[in-house]
Amino acid sequence: MKRHLKNPLVFLTTGLRIGAAFYILIDPYWGFVWTLLLDWWDSGAVVLLAKMNLKEYHEWDKVLDWLGYLAMIISAYSRPETFIFLLVLFALRTAGQIVFYLKKKRKHFVYFPNLFEFAFFWTLISDDLVLLALLFAIKLFQEYWIHVFIEKHPDNILINPLAALGGKN
Repeated sequence: MKRHLKNPLVFLTTGLRIGAAFYILIDPYWGFVWTLLLDWWDSGAVVLLAKMNLKEYHEWDKVLDWLGYLAMIISAYSRPETFIFLLVLFALRTAGQIVFYLKKKRKHFVYFPNLFEFAFFWTLISDDLVLLALLFAIKLFQEYWIHVFIEKHPDNILINPLAALGGKN
């Protein structure tokens, strides 16, 4: 991992993701949007351009994700009507992060899904429980897809588009 931090792309991306996490404390909506966009972007760019394998990528990415989560929960403290709900989801994902670092198996994220991130966004834009249920359904599918299904089929380009571009598990 240390060798990758010397890569200018990884260094720049790390800085941008940390900056976006801090921006959540200033503007929760746009900070969240930037955090999400950078997270989606780096999942392809860093793996392919910096030649980081997926195991290294996930170890690096989960630390940066957690910094964003921490900024989100701090920001959420100012909204007491949803804070406890978000705190429970934050604790669930934090437990998943810890299990991931101890066991080194991404499949555990299915048991500790990242519902926190989508719930945080939901508290910023709506109070519609149907929308929250839809966001949770999308997130649960995504967690299974990226942490279980792709891992079982890393070279199938229909399942793992990064395989077509040389991304390695």
